[in-house]
Amino acid sequence: MTRHPENLNHLMFKVPKLASIFVTHVEGSEVECAKCALYALQNLSCDSNCRQELANTANLLGSVTKAAFKHDFPEQQISALHTLKNLSDDPFNLVTMTNTPGCTATLLALANNSGNGMAQYLACDTLATLSHWLLTLSARKNTKLMGDERDGGVGTESGAKRVEMGRRTFETSTYEMWT
Repeated sequence: MTRHPENLNHLMFKVPKLASIFVTHVEGSEVECAKCALYALQNLSCDSNCRQELANTANLLGSVTKAAFKHDFPEQQISALHTLKNLSDDPFNLVTMTNTPGCTATLLALANNSGNGMAQYLACDTLATLSHWLLTLSARKNTKLMGDERDGGVGTESGAKRVEMGRRTFETSTYEMWT
């Protein structure tokens, strides 16, 4: 059913707990069921409207991460990595993915393992996408009203000035002598 893109939105949002059922099979002991469940999750993750819902499904990222590290089941591993890559394409999944225990470590380990070229490529691509979202967040500039009572300053709003506060400066912090 997940092979048809027109079905994805309906399956994700109208069929209760479908993603959870797939997660149960990914974690199960039956190899063929796990492979098919991972293929279904990979297909669901292709739809950009489903990605946030998938990433927030209980145990999904943890299960897919474990499957991505299974070197003895290459089809499952590649499908799991495709799923992680697709989920990483949504910037709102950045925090969820980086907070999932083992997710970043698994991707780093696979990126440094030259045993399976496709697995290495997908891990590197997923890390690059996550890095892109981190860089995008760090490059965002904010302006702040300084010298205002809300900042703990002593001036009034008329005496306050707008200060641009970029998040990244690429400047070395000043040396502090600790005594």
